[in-house]
Amino acid sequence: ISREWLNKFNTFAEPGPITNHNFLCTHGGIPPHKYHYIDDLVVIVPQNVWEYLYSRFGGGPAVNHMYVCSVCQVEIEALAKRRRTEIDTFIKLNKAFQAEESPSVIYCISMQWFREWEAFVKGKDNEPPGSIDNSKIAVLKGGHMQ
Repeated sequence: ISREWLNKFNTFAEPGPITNHNFLCTHGGIPPHKYHYIDDLVVIVPQNVWEYLYSRFGGGPAVNHMYVCSVCQVEIEALAKRRRTEIDTFIKLNKAFQAEESPSVIYCISMQWFREWEAFVKGKDNEPPGSIDNSKIAVLKGGHMQ
């Protein structure tokens, strides 16, 4: 049972329904990044205690088997691979660009978007920035963005 919910139970007259979602992923397992400190997040209770608390407060889900979620692990590995690929490609292309004496074409990217992308590839943000958005640096001329 969630240690967080159990603390509410111990301090509030009505703690609300049991919620174990603070230590479970959407697939019902333990997210890989929480595995090493799961003992700080849960309290193991006997089945009869769980049944009493559940009948009185409802909620859940019941957890009688804790495991690291393999789906989340695959997603984390895929995200790490994407980060490595993107940063390696950027470094390679940037070095090639820097080596050119006078490039025939130069493209601009919004610093706001670039910082979001940089935070993603450095692992500071788990969400990729999405499509490049240059609307803040482009000018509308003759009905076209330039």
